[in-house]
Amino acid sequence: MFNISSNKRGCPSCIGCEQSAAKRDGRPKKASTDAGLSDVGISYDQFSRWQKLAAVPEEIFERQMQDETHVPTMAGLIRAAAEPWYPGDQRDRN
Repeated sequence: MFNISSNKRGCPSCIGCEQSAAKRDGRPKKASTDAGLSDVGISYDQFSRWQKLAAVPEEIFERQMQDETHVPTMAGLIRAAAEPWYPGDQRDRN
């Protein structure tokens, strides 16, 4: 559609139409105001360990916590839940 009284096209989807500044500038900037890990003093390694600990099945977690022969550690809990290193590994991972 052409508006005879001006040079501007009336269709916003046509090539040559005026576009808003947001469309001309491409993808909008990330507007998140959430704090990042480093902003709250958490290292990437620490966050990664916490994710692994959260993935430990509840059954394994409870069994390790009830075992009175040792004090459970984060590394021990993660190791107990880990898959065997190779298919023939039949060690008891307590």
